[in-house]
Amino acid sequence: MNYPFKRNSTGLLRGAFLFPAPGILASLALAASGCTSDHQSEPGLQEMLLQHVTFLADDKLEGRETGTPGETLALGYIEEQFRAIGLSPAGTEGFQQSFEYTAGKRPAADSHLRMNGLDLIAETDYYALAEGGEGSGEAPIYFGGFGISDPVQGSFLKPGSASGKVLLLDLSVPGGYHPHSSYADYADVRTKISSAMQGGASALVLFSLDPQIEAPENHWMRKITESEIPVFWLTGQGYEKVFGSKEPVDGSCAYALQWDRDRRTGHNALAMLDNPGTDRLVIVGAHYDHLGHGASGSLYTGEPAIHNGADDNASGVAGLLEIARTLKKSGATGSDYLFIAFSGEELGLYGSKQFVNSGLFDSTLTSYMVNLDMIGRLDSVQRKLIVDGASSSPAFDVLNKLSSDSLHIQAGGSGIGSSDHMSFYLEGIPSVHFFTGTHGDYHKPSDDVEKLNVEGMASVVHIVVDLINELDDDGKIAYVKSEETSEVVPEFKVTLGVIPDYLYEDRGMRIESIREGRPAANAGLKDGDIVVKLGDVEVLDMYSYMKALGQFNKGEATTVEFIRNGEVLQSPLVF
Repeated sequence: MNYPFKRNSTGLLRGAFLFPAPGILASLALAASGCTSDHQSEPGLQEMLLQHVTFLADDKLEGRETGTPGETLALGYIEEQFRAIGLSPAGTEGFQQSFEYTAGKRPAADSHLRMNGLDLIAETDYYALAEGGEGSGEAPIYFGGFGISDPVQGSFLKPGSASGKVLLLDLSVPGGYHPHSSYADYADVRTKISSAMQGGASALVLFSLDPQIEAPENHWMRKITESEIPVFWLTGQGYEKVFGSKEPVDGSCAYALQWDRDRRTGHNALAMLDNPGTDRLVIVGAHYDHLGHGASGSLYTGEPAIHNGADDNASGVAGLLEIARTLKKSGATGSDYLFIAFSGEELGLYGSKQFVNSGLFDSTLTSYMVNLDMIGRLDSVQRKLIVDGASSSPAFDVLNKLSSDSLHIQAGGSGIGSSDHMSFYLEGIPSVHFFTGTHGDYHKPSDDVEKLNVEGMASVVHIVVDLINELDDDGKIAYVKSEETSEVVPEFKVTLGVIPDYLYEDRGMRIESIREGRPAANAGLKDGDIVVKLGDVEVLDMYSYMKALGQFNKGEATTVEFIRNGEVLQSPLVF
C-alpha cells in the first residue's frame, strides 16, 4: 500500500544518551525488580512488559514531560524497541514526527501598569492574568462598576461605552458575592472580559474589596485561551496605592503586556508493520509523556516531585510494544499495522491531534484505532477491563466474545474521552480505549512500577491481539457517530475534589481517591466511601452524580450522604 510515510532508515538520535541493547535492558529490569528468568535469550511477555515500564518509569527520565530530556530518553528507548522488533520507520523524520507547542508563558520584562501616574510593582501591586492578550497603550480609566447593566437580559456594558479606555471593574457583584445571589454567575473573570469587550475597552483591570471573592490565580503554565485585550489583576496593596481607602475614580492608565512564551518541541514515535498488497490500516497507540515534576496537572499537594507515571502511561506503551512484537512474530498479514507512541497527551492530546492533522494520516485507509492508556492496575479479584468507545462501531461487539471468566470486559460508550483515541474518533475513525481503572496514585509521584499488575497487563495485550485478529478479515469497519442524549449533563461550577471509581457498578458514586483540602476531604469523606446523595439530589450513578453537582455553586453549603463499611452516614459539606 502507498502511505505518505518516509521509508528511509535513519540512525537513532541519541544526543548525549546511550541506550543498551534490549537484552541487557531486560536483564537490568529483571534484576531491579528482584525477578529472574529462565528464558533470558527470549524473554517472555511479562518479562518484556516489566522491562519497558521499569525503564520508562525510572527517576532518570524525570517524569517524561513533553519537550524535556526525559522525553528524549523515552523516545530513544521506544525507537530502539521498534528497531529490535523489526518495524519500519513511519514518521516524517525516521521514526519521529515533531510538533511545537507553548509550555507556558510569563509577562515580558517591559510589561508594565501605571495608574494615575503611579508605577505599580509587578507581582506585588498587580499581575497579568493569563486570559489576557497582548497590547500596549495609554488611555483614560473608566470605572464600570461590576460591568453589569442588565443581568436579567444577560447584557453587560452598553456597546462602545468604554471605547478607547482602560476599563476598571470590580470582580464582585451587586450586594456582594454569595452563592444564592442572582448575580453569582457574573463574578467570573471570563464574564468580566465579555463585558469589557462589549464596552469596547482597550484593556481591563480587575479588583475586588469583597472578602468573599478569591483573587484569580495567574495560571501562566496552563493552556488558557487569550482574549483580545490585556487583562490585569490589581491586588489589595495595589488598590490602596492608587485609590487609598476611597471608592475607585476615573483617571489615567498606561499599560503594556507582552508574553514571553516557552516554546518547546515534542515528538511522536511511529513505526509500521507493513504488509504489501493490503489496503487496510489498523492504528495502535499509547501516549508516553507524563507530568514531569508535577508543575501542572498533578493531584499531589506536597513539594514538587518526579511523577514517574508507571501506569499513566508507561503501562500502555509497554503494551503497545508487545502487541507490535506479537503481531510481527505471528506473521499477521490481514492489515498494515501502524504503532504510534504519542507525546503531549497530558497537555491536551497534542501529539495525536498533530498526527490526524498531518499528511501522515489518511482516514480513507484507516479501519480503526486502538488506544492503550493506563492498563497497569487490573484488579486481581474483579479483573474488569474497561473498553471505552466500543459503541463507535458494531464490529466491536466481538469484544463480548473475548470476555471470559478470567477477564471481564466492560465495553461501551462513544469515542469521546480524555485520551488520544478521541482525536481519531472525531475524524470518523472507530476508536476504542483500553483502561483498567483509576486509583489513588493517579497523577501523583506514587504511581510507580512496584504497584503494577504485570500479569494483568499481559492479559490486556492478549485481548488486544485477539481483537485485531478477529477483525482482520472485516475490511474497513463501520463508524457510528454518537447520538446526542435526550438528557444533557449540566455544566457545573463545583467539584467534590475526588477521583471516582469508574469500575464501580452499584448504587452511588464510589470514591477512588480524595484530594486533600477539597470539599470532600473537608467534609470528612475517605477513599472507598460511596456518595448516594448530595443535598436533596439522589446519586444513583456517575450520570446522576454530575447532575447533582450542577445544582450547586461555589461557597454553597449542603449535606452529603454516603455509605462507609455498610453504614449510611451524613456530613455537612461546603463547596
